Amino acid sequence: MTPAGINNVVNVTVGDTYIFSCVTGSSRPAAWIQWYIGRENITDQTQPQTPQPDGDKFTSSSRLVYTGKDEDHNKNIYCAAINIEERDKVKSTEILTYIQNASEYAGAGFTVGDNHIVHFMWDKEDRIKSSTWRELKAVKNILESLQLMLCRKLVKLYTDNKNVVNIVQKGTSGVDAFAYDWSKFNNLVVPPVSLITRAVNHMQMCKAKGVLVVPKWKSAICWPRI
Repeated sequence: MTPAGINNVVNVTVGDTYIFSCVTGSSRPAAWIQWYIGRENITDQTQPQTPQPDGDKFTSSSRLVYTGKDEDHNKNIYCAAINIEERDKVKSTEILTYIQNASEYAGAGFTVGDNHIVHFMWDKEDRIKSSTWRELKAVKNILESLQLMLCRKLVKLYTDNKNVVNIVQKGTSGVDAFAYDWSKFNNLVVPPVSLITRAVNHMQMCKAKGVLVVPKWKSAICWPRI
């Protein structure tokens, strides 16, 4: 990603505009680039991606036009590339989550094999919550702490709390739909306004079929893409 700045630090002035570029290596099919600032996916704010032929493969490039904001101080801007057809072939990483219920003061987890460890203390408000709430919060904290290492990997979670297992298995709010190939489904897509452009781009990239439901808002920035 460019510009890289000095020691990966770029000085940003509030209100000024900066252009960041991300270019992938060769792959087949073309990789899909996603942008993040901190933990927020901001791909919908970027310009359309332009895969370019490279022999029998493709390279992808994307540009982010960013305007400095006070609330983004000390946040990381980075890009990640996903090759959708290869996603199911990525080796999985196993994550074990563990809560120290006896003390109710701390939580921890680690990855099996390479032993990356995450540990943290509960604050006063967390301590009065139920053990199930704390263990769910631990799962969230651990995955967020390891998100860069887990990018493009399938993750197995292990916990001895049966309530957490049931909640994780039945819930779907944590699934990133844009990480999947939509061409395998007859899609009903009802995105929020902020994700309409990204949804249209993803449908085109996947050559997907389906119904897209959006408000008739002709002055919206996404309308030309519709």
